[in-house]
Amino acid sequence: MEFIIRRLQEDDDNERFLELQREFLAQMDKYEPGFSEGMLLDDVSDSDDDYPYFIATLKDKMIAFASLSYEEEYFDNKETFIIREIFVLEKYQKYGIGSLLVKNIKEYSQRRNINFLYGSVLPGNVNARIFLKKIGFVEHEKQSFVMQL
Repeated sequence: MEFIIRRLQEDDDNERFLELQREFLAQMDKYEPGFSEGMLLDDVSDSDDDYPYFIATLKDKMIAFASLSYEEEYFDNKETFIIREIFVLEKYQKYGIGSLLVKNIKEYSQRRNINFLYGSVLPGNVNARIFLKKIGFVEHEKQSFVMQL
C-alpha cells in the first residue's frame, strides 16, 4: 500500500475530513466518556500555518489525520507545536502511518525553527502512550509527552 502524507488543503473533501474527526472523537469517548461533548469540528479551510492539519491518503481517500497548534511560549518557555490529535482508521493501523504523520510534523516544525513537540494522552489510551514513546517522545508529566527536535 502506498500512502501519501501531506498538508490538508482547502480543496480536499470536507465531508470526509469531518467524518474522520467524528470517528476520532468517538474513539476518544471510549477513553473518557463525554470527551466529544461540545467539541467543534474543523473545516478544511481551518488549516493554516499555526494550526496545520496533515492527512494520510490511500488512493485519494483520507484515512488518517494529525493536527497541531502553535504556542509561542509553551514548553520550557519556548515556541512549541502541540500535537492536538493523531488518528488513523483502525483498519490502517500498524502500517506506520502514524509515524509518517509525525515525521512530516517534525519536518514542518523544523522548517519553522520550532524545537519542541508536545502532546497529551487521555488516561487509558495505552496504545497512544506506547506509540509516542516508540517514536521518540519522552514522558513529561502524568499524561504528557515531549520531544525536542
